[in-house]
Amino acid sequence: MTLPPSAPVQRIVSPKVINMHLAKQLLCLETCRKLHESGALDDHLLPIVEEPLADGGLKTNKGYFSGAGTTKRKELHGTTSVHALSGSWGAQTDGISLYAYRIDFSCSQVGVIYSGFVLLIESKLDNEVANAELKLFLVADKLVKSSVSPCGQLYLNTEQVKNAKKFQELFFNGLFGKLFTGSKSSGIQREFLLKHDNKSLWSSSNMYLLLPLQLPMPLDESIKIDWKGINSSASAVEFVKEHAIISEKHCYPKKHVEAEYKGGDIIKFANTSVPIHALKEMIVLAIHTGKIYSVLDVRIEMSAESSFDGDDEVSSGYNSFGDYFEKK
Repeated sequence: MTLPPSAPVQRIVSPKVINMHLAKQLLCLETCRKLHESGALDDHLLPIVEEPLADGGLKTNKGYFSGAGTTKRKELHGTTSVHALSGSWGAQTDGISLYAYRIDFSCSQVGVIYSGFVLLIESKLDNEVANAELKLFLVADKLVKSSVSPCGQLYLNTEQVKNAKKFQELFFNGLFGKLFTGSKSSGIQREFLLKHDNKSLWSSSNMYLLLPLQLPMPLDESIKIDWKGINSSASAVEFVKEHAIISEKHCYPKKHVEAEYKGGDIIKFANTSVPIHALKEMIVLAIHTGKIYSVLDVRIEMSAESSFDGDDEVSSGYNSFGDYFEKK
């Protein structure tokens, strides 16, 4: 475990044990012990906060974390706009030329590859910013080096601008599960956020595009945007807009959107059919919730009728995955 630089202990390593779960438990226990010994935690393992007094002394506030969600102390930070991200091209109906800055990531672990991105903005950045490098310490022994490099100006035609904006609207809102507005509990009818051209999602102070690059990426400084993925995202937005019928009982027409197993090696989704071997690492949009998922693995031995939560049907309250989704 790697703690922040302000902590009295920066790095703790767990002892070697038979499994990862036990190792994590022992690691947490050892971390608490060392933080308690250093005086960072009290006898109840709560943080001890020292606040400066007017006379230059220190006041120890042991009751700072007396309850969950406490508001006894707040850190207030000012905000400011990054002028380089502003732009006036949002209302343009034809193609545009923007300055392109390629962002690459290099991981210290062999075989770990991250997609690169290109930042498209109206302003030209200073050389110091346009050629920046930054080290990202994700977890123990995993270092990712990020770098920015300028690639001149890039022209996007009308269709590319339209689809790029839809891609950004979909993912920037979908990552936070905010693709639908309203809810049954609030009495406000649920509606797909991108159903209409929502100009409020864009402002002149944040007019930029952050688009993925193709994998594998070229070694030179050329820009090869992943238009296949971007266009697929734009198509998904149009599909949901077309089929978004919200009611108290059904979010979408079942005959159109129910994903089903077609036998053999084909899975039918709401808008397409995909071979089983192509499912892994796909990005899937759940059109009934607006949440985005990444397919990590495919369990071909299971189906909707498989037992939910293992064999513990009593504790889960659901007999199968199908039963779970039907009742939920």
